Amino acid sequence: MSRLRTPRRGGRTNPGAFSPRRAAADLARSSREGAMPVAPRIAVAGIIGAVVFGILVLRLWALTVLGGAEYAALADQNQMRQLRVEAPRGSILDRNGEVLVANRASEQVVLNLQDVPEARLDGVISSLSRILDVPEAEIREDVENAPPGGLEPIIIRGDLAGRRDEQAKWYLREHRAEFPGVDITTRQVRDYLHGTAAAHILGQVGQVSEEQLETSHTNRKSGDRIGVSGIERQYDEYLRGVDGYQAIQVDAAGVRQGEGRGLPAAIGRSVKLTIDLGLQKATQKSLREGIAKSSRTADGAGAFAGAAVAIDPRNGEILASASEPTYDPGIFVRPGNSAKIDALLKDKSEHLPMFNRVIGGAYPPGSIYKPITALAAMDMGPDVLTPDRLIECPPSFPVGKTIFRNHVDRHMGSMNLAQSLETSCDTYYYKLALYFYQDPGSPLQDWSRKFGLGAPTGIDIPGEIGARVPTVAWKKSLDHLPEDERSWRPGDSINMSIGQGDLLVTPLQMANVFAALGNGGTLHTPHLGMQVEDPSGRAEIGLHADKPRDLKLDPGDLAGVEDGLVAVTSGVVGTARAVFGTFEVPTAGKTGTAEKFGQKDIAWYCGYAPVDDPEIAACAVIDGGGHGGSDAAPIVLGMLQQHFKAEGGTTDVKGATID
Repeated sequence: MSRLRTPRRGGRTNPGAFSPRRAAADLARSSREGAMPVAPRIAVAGIIGAVVFGILVLRLWALTVLGGAEYAALADQNQMRQLRVEAPRGSILDRNGEVLVANRASEQVVLNLQDVPEARLDGVISSLSRILDVPEAEIREDVENAPPGGLEPIIIRGDLAGRRDEQAKWYLREHRAEFPGVDITTRQVRDYLHGTAAAHILGQVGQVSEEQLETSHTNRKSGDRIGVSGIERQYDEYLRGVDGYQAIQVDAAGVRQGEGRGLPAAIGRSVKLTIDLGLQKATQKSLREGIAKSSRTADGAGAFAGAAVAIDPRNGEILASASEPTYDPGIFVRPGNSAKIDALLKDKSEHLPMFNRVIGGAYPPGSIYKPITALAAMDMGPDVLTPDRLIECPPSFPVGKTIFRNHVDRHMGSMNLAQSLETSCDTYYYKLALYFYQDPGSPLQDWSRKFGLGAPTGIDIPGEIGARVPTVAWKKSLDHLPEDERSWRPGDSINMSIGQGDLLVTPLQMANVFAALGNGGTLHTPHLGMQVEDPSGRAEIGLHADKPRDLKLDPGDLAGVEDGLVAVTSGVVGTARAVFGTFEVPTAGKTGTAEKFGQKDIAWYCGYAPVDDPEIAACAVIDGGGHGGSDAAPIVLGMLQQHFKAEGGTTDVKGATID
C-alpha cells in the first residue's frame, strides 16, 4: 500500500495541491478585483444546470407520454391519405321495372392539391394539360375554384376511354414521381340507358354549390354530388348512398406508394316511377313527328316546339311526359362535351331544349277550356244553361262597338251543349260569358280554380308554374296599363269563356282537368314517384301523392259535357272525327286552336279513353302553328294506340281541320 506523502519543509510544493494559505490569498485578490467568489459561482452554475436539465426532462416526458399518441397519428397521417369514394346512386326505374338510369364505371384523372408541393404545381398542371389534351387554362380555373383545404380531388379528365387515353394512363403510372398528387381513380357516373327518353323527368346530377351548402344542403360537404333537377333532385335523399374512402400511402413528396385498408361505399336505393317506358318513347316519337308535320303546312310553318302528357285518371299517376325539343342527358357525363353543354345552358332562344314545357310552358288553352265554361254556366242555374237548352251559333257576336267572331263565317243554327262542343262554336259561349260578366262572384274564375288552374298541380318534380287565372283584382294591379284600361270589361269575360285573353295554363294542368272530367269529378295530384326500393329490389317506401279532391260535379251536367266530348271524336261534324273516327277504343276529347299575341296559333287536343271507364287522359300542344284537329289530335292518337295496343284512327289528316 502506498502512503500519502506530504511536502517536505522548505521543499517545493505540488502546484495542484490544496493550500489554505494560497486559497486565502486568492480570495483576497478576487475581492480586490471585484469578481464573484468561486464557491457562489459554482453554486449558481449548478442551479442553472439543474433547471435546464429539469426542463429537458419535462419536455421529453411531455413528448413521449402526453403527446406520443397525437404525434404518432400525425406521422401516420403524413404517410396515409383517405380519398373519398363516392357512393353509387340508386337506379331509376319505370313502372314495369325497366331501368331508365343506372351507373357505369368511369376512370378519371384527379389532382390532390394537398399532395402537390407548391413549387411543382405549375409544372404538374402544364404536363397534365399536354398529356391529357385538356386546356391548361381550364385546369388552372378548376384549381383556383377548388374548395378550401385542398381535401377534395379535382377531376382533370373524366371518362377515360380510347387508345389515346390508355396511353396517357400508362404514362402517368410509369412516371409517378413526376406527377405528385395525380391519381387515376374509378367512379360511378350516371348511365341514361334510353337516350333522350324522359330526359326532362329524370334530371341531372351535379356538384353541390356553396350556396346550397349554406341553405338547403347543410348536411352535405364541399365536393358532394347531388341531384340538381328532375327526379334526381326530388328524390335525392333516397337515390344518394353512403360514401366510403380509399386509403393510399404517399411519400413526403406526395407520390403514391401503395394502398391501405379503406371503407367501401354503400349504394343508394332505387326509385320506381309511374312512367311507362314504351308509352314514353311512343309519346316522344308522336310529338316529334306531329311538330315536324305541322311545320310543313302553311298554317303551321312556325311550329317549333310542343309538349304531351298522359295521366291515369284513376290515381293521378303520370304515364308519359314529353317536351320538344329535348336533349340527351348523357351529354353531361361524357367527356369532350363542354361546347355542347355551354350551348344547352346558355341558349336564350325560345327553343330551349332543357325547358320542360309540360310543367313550365304557359299557353292560352283555347277551346279545350270550353267544358269548364259549360259547367260553370250550368251551375248558375237552368235560366243560364242546361244540356238541352238551344242557343244560336251566329258567325259574329256584337258587344257595344266590338264584334267578336266565330271561327267560321256562317250561321250554324241553334244547338245544344253537346253540339256546341262537337262543332266548337265560339259565339255559343260568348252569350254565356255575359252572364259571368254580370255576376259579381266571378263564377268562371272560381270554377277555373276549382279544377286546379292558376296554381301548381303539386307534381313531384321541381320547376312547375301555376300559370294564370285573370281576375278583376289582377287586372286592376297592372300598373303598366293606363288606368282606364285596368277595369274588367265584357270582352275580358268573352275571351276567357273560350280560353283566350289573359288566361294561361300548362299542358299538365289541362291533362289533369280532362282526367277529372273522365273519372266523374275527382281531381288527383299528378305524381311520378311510385315507390323506393332497396338494392335487392324489395319495396321499402311507397311514394303517395296528396289526397284527391272531390269536385262534387252534378252528374247531369257532367253527362251533358261528356256527350259533347264524345261527339268531338265520333260525331258527324266532330272536329276530331277525322282522327279518331275509326279508332278501336271509344274516346272523348276536345280540340283547340288558341291565339297567342305576336305569334302563330297554338294547336291543342285533350281527351280520355275508354269513355265508360277511362284509364288514360292525355293532352298535346304544338307551339307556333297548326290546328287542334289536324295537328295536335294525331299526337294523342299515337299515344293511345301504344297504350291500348290498338289499331285504327288516322294520324295523317289532309288539310286544316277547324279548331
